[in-house]
Amino acid sequence: MIQRSTTNWLVSYADTDAGGVVYHGRYIEQAERSRQQLLLDAELSFSALEREYDCLLVVHAIDASYEHPAFLGQKLHVSCAIRQLREAYSVWETRIEHGQVHLCSVAAKMVCLAAHGKNLRTMPDELFQRLSKHPFLPL
Repeated sequence: MIQRSTTNWLVSYADTDAGGVVYHGRYIEQAERSRQQLLLDAELSFSALEREYDCLLVVHAIDASYEHPAFLGQKLHVSCAIRQLREAYSVWETRIEHGQVHLCSVAAKMVCLAAHGKNLRTMPDELFQRLSKHPFLPL
């Protein structure tokens, strides 16, 4: 059952700039990892989508909003949920927090490409039905 995927991220030296502040691109990287984890929690994977559904979910647009910085050594909480599911696209939202402090939100609009041919297509009905059976919980 998809609910929402949650993971922890311990900020390492490689995640930060010279001042110990997390580099902005790392939040987007963590959002990608959280989308993968959400699929795994639903007993799917990006490779299974390609193999079983001839579908590649790719980022069409991404929007990141940074509220507060994160620093070297902090343990961050990363959660992801599918916010919209349509036949032509889906929107996946990742929130990154430190304790009760909201640090960043990343919304990724995902479209489906045919794995063979790489052309745009609607999400396969079976996959759409499988994902739509699960609740989309608020983050």
